[in-house]
Amino acid sequence: MLPSAAPPVEGLAGEVQVTANGVPAAGARVVAHDANQTWMEQVTTASVWIHATLLASWLGPLYGSLGFALTHVALWTGVAILLDRRRIYLKV
Repeated sequence: MLPSAAPPVEGLAGEVQVTANGVPAAGARVVAHDANQTWMEQVTTASVWIHATLLASWLGPLYGSLGFALTHVALWTGVAILLDRRRIYLKV
């Protein structure tokens, strides 16, 4: 039987979910660490929100991830086409 999730850890920005072995859950960022306690805050980036809210909520985690990847590639392909039509080239 798999262990259940550990209780939330009180941190700088409230409660943060951690796994049973104390690893921060997805979207949690370690802010400070000392010998006695690790403080974490919940971080939600735009990509995490888009994946969780717009795609994974109705496609499921597997196809939501695929949909996010395809959407990401399509977006940047569109940006590249737009820049090419305007003859804007970035040299690195």
